[in-house]
Amino acid sequence: MNHPGNPMFSYRSRLRFPSHPRSLGARIPGALFFAFLGFMVLPASAADWTQWRGPDHDGVSRETGLLSSWPEGGPGLLWKTEDMGVGYSNISFAGNRIYSMGDNGDSCFLYAIDAKNGKGVWGLKVGQAGGNYKGPRCTPATDGKLVFALGQFGDFVCADAKNGKLLWKGNVEKELGGRVMSGWNFSMSPVIDGNQVVLPIGGDGGTVIALERSEKGPKILWRSKEITDAAAYTSLVPITLGGVRQYLLLTEHRLAGIAAKDGKLLWQIDCPGRTAVCSDPAFWMENDNTCYVFASCAYNVGARGFKLSADGGRFNVEEIYSDQKLQSHHGGIVQLGGNFYLLTQRELVCVDPKTGKTRWNNRSVGKGSIFSIDGKLIVRGEAGDGTVALVDVNPDAYVEHGRFDQPERTSANSWTYPIVFNGRLYLRDQHLLLCYEVK
Repeated sequence: MNHPGNPMFSYRSRLRFPSHPRSLGARIPGALFFAFLGFMVLPASAADWTQWRGPDHDGVSRETGLLSSWPEGGPGLLWKTEDMGVGYSNISFAGNRIYSMGDNGDSCFLYAIDAKNGKGVWGLKVGQAGGNYKGPRCTPATDGKLVFALGQFGDFVCADAKNGKLLWKGNVEKELGGRVMSGWNFSMSPVIDGNQVVLPIGGDGGTVIALERSEKGPKILWRSKEITDAAAYTSLVPITLGGVRQYLLLTEHRLAGIAAKDGKLLWQIDCPGRTAVCSDPAFWMENDNTCYVFASCAYNVGARGFKLSADGGRFNVEEIYSDQKLQSHHGGIVQLGGNFYLLTQRELVCVDPKTGKTRWNNRSVGKGSIFSIDGKLIVRGEAGDGTVALVDVNPDAYVEHGRFDQPERTSANSWTYPIVFNGRLYLRDQHLLLCYEVK
């Protein structure tokens, strides 16, 4: 039956899938059977890495007490699982569970695994497998009770975090007219912000959509009808400026601020990209009313810096610099200590947020992805041996404290970002997830 608050999405009973644990086991990799259905799920806390790029959506963890350097050969491996399935989805955590996505056979799955040992807990079919690059790219978002995830062909699901039962499902392309800028399928991740789940889906009906964070059905709270760009491969970045909660939206054409309460357009500025706009914008708050936003795209586009200011509920944005050399393809940008750090097409750079000047650059691990924790950067090369390095957060110089090559590399680029949670470093490479002790 259709949900009465929104006829465009269909409501699916939680009884849609059989309750017997063996009934889905054949559809997912061998270890992802349901031997742990009685396993207790702890509620998510503010410190949990519950969604894409963490609680503050910036790729920076607030954990401390980690190794200040790595031994030769890298930190100790605690466990590995080879049952992640095909794809590039990252992982999120709540309590003792890890959530991610992957293709197996002809289907895309959302699943949960035990953070203690990598054993499978449950799996839920989301939609069709495949894609331009095979496999899902979305990182699930969870509040410890519900899990939200987006398949590469627009299937959006809400599942019970404890047992994986489907609570509701819809397709943002077929039912809402969602549209992506080019041929790499839906790659954005949902963001839980208060009582709503927000994500850019693109399309004539409005680029950004907010759904109620509820198990009762996919109620649409608002859609940002003033911008109808196709969605890029970026996710939304929540900020509060001048006391106003808003989402930074980066598309192929613009950078914009969308009001969190109703989806109204607060401000916008031209920020043209090309082919695939992938890295989320980063920001540095100079004070409560002023911030600097940094956006970057590959394909010979480069980076742009913007000054965004608030005054009595009104916003002013201006471009203050650009640099074609600072091209972040899809490895992300982090802000620490008032500086931006990113891996370009060939090196790691530190950038002054006000001027766009490069403070330093180093070959490091080459092109790849970036994460920060405990005063350090963890950078991961995308090609070859998938080298991972530990680097100081230091605006004056590049200082490295160890590196190692990822074992059992697949032939695919290692595009999934490194993550540290609860003292453990996680590296995903398609079907493989490696867990290292870094306390």
